Amino acid sequence: MRMSRRDFFKLAGIGLAGVLFGERRPKMMQTNDYGSMLLEMRNPDISQQRLDEIVRVFNELGKREEKYKAWVRMEDGKVNPNFLDLPFGVIQSKVLEGDLSSLVIDNLPTNYKHLMIMGQVRSTDSGTGAFIMARFNGDSGANYKVQRLSGADAVASAGFGATEAQAHIGSVAESGAASGENGFFWDFIPNYKSEDFYKSVISTEGIFTTPTGKGTALFASQWQNKAALKSITFFVSSPGNIKAGSIISVYGLQ
Repeated sequence: MRMSRRDFFKLAGIGLAGVLFGERRPKMMQTNDYGSMLLEMRNPDISQQRLDEIVRVFNELGKREEKYKAWVRMEDGKVNPNFLDLPFGVIQSKVLEGDLSSLVIDNLPTNYKHLMIMGQVRSTDSGTGAFIMARFNGDSGANYKVQRLSGADAVASAGFGATEAQAHIGSVAESGAASGENGFFWDFIPNYKSEDFYKSVISTEGIFTTPTGKGTALFASQWQNKAALKSITFFVSSPGNIKAGSIISVYGLQ
């Protein structure tokens, strides 16, 4: 089988798209670049096996090109070259340069469906058992429910609060903990713009401070409010501030 001129230029265009988008070459073709493959296809002595192999590579790139097209923002029927609608984005991610009593993420963007939070935090307070908490849209009323499932050493426990004044986000290492110790966590908030459902957050976290702080936990929190989520205020549950060097990152997901 020999390829028609039309099919050749179609594959050439797909290959160019792969180059423009910086797509990694499939492992089996890492020793060749796309331009060389296109030239190789014009060789009348190319074997059918080699031709089929190259066609498979470009077909794979074609499928990926369709994925990229779904990310490109269109304006007036034309591609806006300065913006890609990627399926995720950074809303806030910065290591704190100084101690903060609270960190407010205000005016949350509306071009995402879900939120993801990741962090690594220490507190300025010397007490143990502190956590990073959050209030949504500034609500400090007893309008949150929190469910906990945790383990410390070999001991498991659980707890529930029906009238909490904040959502649970993650663990915190106190100021007296050894240098380098920290509380670390990952959270997910689905459907944060909805005006039909309460806002929920699920948190997975861990800490290894000694002697009282080591453990891991799964928390589920729910804000009993159907309002679209517009701001999040992070703060430490006990007296003290979020210590400089901590990081709380917020991402938007499609």
